[in-house]
Amino acid sequence: MNAFSKYQKERDKPAPSFLHSVVQTNLAIPLRKYQEKYTVVMELDMRLPPDDWFVVPDFAILPKMKTDYQNDILVFTLPPNGVIDILNENQPLSHLIERKNKYFQHGVKSCWIVIPQFKNVYVYSSPSKYEIFKENDTLMDKNLDLSFSLKEVFE
Repeated sequence: MNAFSKYQKERDKPAPSFLHSVVQTNLAIPLRKYQEKYTVVMELDMRLPPDDWFVVPDFAILPKMKTDYQNDILVFTLPPNGVIDILNENQPLSHLIERKNKYFQHGVKSCWIVIPQFKNVYVYSSPSKYEIFKENDTLMDKNLDLSFSLKEVFE
């Protein structure tokens, strides 16, 4: 029996597995180096215009924002500069491909699809243009002007 958890129903994706969580934690470290340029967040509820598409990427790379600890944002409504989705073992890759296409339709400039089992990151600069980076490569995202070694992500 494959019942969907509340998490899956709310976010339209499987709950994170151990491998997914490890890669997500490891990705947060090099992304933190860009905190002067971007605000990088995990698991942010987004409702993107023009059709209020509801999505929760693993990471959203936002324009630099000042954190207001007195006024939280429960649902973000501006397109992020970039998003990162990490494939979960129980998730079809086609689901992330569909989401990638929708991200670009909603104004996102860069979309990464991370496949932990292959230790690969697909960096999309448009719906049909991408580069593949492997575990010993230096990932470079020209649209966001980000680069870092993937060794620390897939160690």
